[in-house]
Amino acid sequence: MAVIRIPVFIIASIFALLASAPFSCAQDLLFPANQFGNANLRPNQSLGGNDSYIQSQKNGVFEPLSEFNEGDIFRKQSRPVGRLSMLVRGKDGSEGVATCTATLVSDDRLLTNYHCIPGFEGTVLKAIIHLGYLRQDQDAVDSYPVDIDPLNADAGLDFSLLHVEGNPGQKYGHVEVVPARVEPNSSLVIFHHPAGLPLRLTRFRCKAYPGAAYNGHVFRHRCDTLGGSSGSLVFDNSHRVVALHHSGGLTGDSQSSFNAGTSIQAILEHLGRGLAAPNTAIPSPPAATPAPADPVQDHFIASIPERISQNRLNVRSGPGTSHGIIGSIPAGTKGVVVFDGTCRKSDDGLTKKPWCRIRWQGLDGWASSSGLRR
Repeated sequence: MAVIRIPVFIIASIFALLASAPFSCAQDLLFPANQFGNANLRPNQSLGGNDSYIQSQKNGVFEPLSEFNEGDIFRKQSRPVGRLSMLVRGKDGSEGVATCTATLVSDDRLLTNYHCIPGFEGTVLKAIIHLGYLRQDQDAVDSYPVDIDPLNADAGLDFSLLHVEGNPGQKYGHVEVVPARVEPNSSLVIFHHPAGLPLRLTRFRCKAYPGAAYNGHVFRHRCDTLGGSSGSLVFDNSHRVVALHHSGGLTGDSQSSFNAGTSIQAILEHLGRGLAAPNTAIPSPPAATPAPADPVQDHFIASIPERISQNRLNVRSGPGTSHGIIGSIPAGTKGVVVFDGTCRKSDDGLTKKPWCRIRWQGLDGWASSSGLRR
C-alpha cells in the first residue's frame, strides 16, 4: 500500500483547521472564501500551500492526467470528471470554499456525494464545476454553474444528482453508467481532484478490499484518496462503474483498513428512472401518499466526548458488543453522522443505552449512543 507522505507541519495545520472548522458537510479542506470561482485554489500560507501537496505526490500514486497524451484512453475517460467548488457558510457565519469531485452522467447532470451538496450541516451558498482542469498553470479553465437544489439525493446512500447549466456534456462527454459488481482484490481506477488539485488518476494498488468488499450498499476499497476526492466514481478495468466514493479510512499501517463508497447498483435502484432521464427534475411522491419514512434519512451530527474510555469510541459491525470491532473514532472528534432512525437495543442485551448506525471517515457501522453527543 503506497502512502502519501505529507510534511508533519502541514498535517498538524490541516488537523488544526479541521478541528476549528464549523462545516461538517465533510469537505476535508477549506480554502479562503475570496477564491471561489478560481480554478487554482491555494490554502492559507499557514497550510504550506498546494505546492507541498504536489511535492508530496511526486513519484506517488496520484498520476496527473496532464502527463498522458490527449489520445490516451485514460485521458479520454477522464474528460467528464470535474472539480466541484462550493461556497459554504458555517453556523458561526464564517465562509470558505470546499471542493469535491463530480462526474457528468448526461449533458447537464452531475453525480457527486450528498455530503458535498446539500451537505449534512452548514449551508452551500453556490457551486460551480471546473472541467478540463489539468494543470495549475493553465491560462483558462471552463467553469459551469451548478444548481444546489438536487434533482435527487439520498443521505444514507450519500449521493446527489445535480443539474449543471450550459450542457457541458456536449463538449466533455459523459459517463455511460454501466454498473459492475467486482470480486475482492479486483483492480480499480479512480479519476479525482484530491485536495482540489488538477485532475489525477489513481490505479497503483487501487483494488477492492480483499476481505468482504461489500457490506450492504457500502463498497470497500483500498485506493488512495484525499479530501476533495469525495464524489468520484470508482471504475473497474473495463470502465464499468463500481461505486461512488464517499469517505476515507485507509491507513498505510493497517491491512484491514479501507476507504468506502456506495455501490452504484444501490444508487441506480434508488433512482429507478436512471441517471440520465429527460431534463426535468425527478418528481417527489405526491403529498397525499407520502413515501414511508427512511430511517437512514433521519440523521444528526454528533461529537465524541473529550473524555471517554480508552480515548476512543469503538465502531462495530452490528448493534452490541457481541459484534466485531471494525474501527474506532478518537475522543473529541466532531462531524460524526448518526442515523437516529436506526437506533435500537443491542442484540446481546448487555448494554442499556441504544445503539445507532453511524458514518465517519469511511466507517459505516454501529456505536453505542452513550459515546455520542449532539
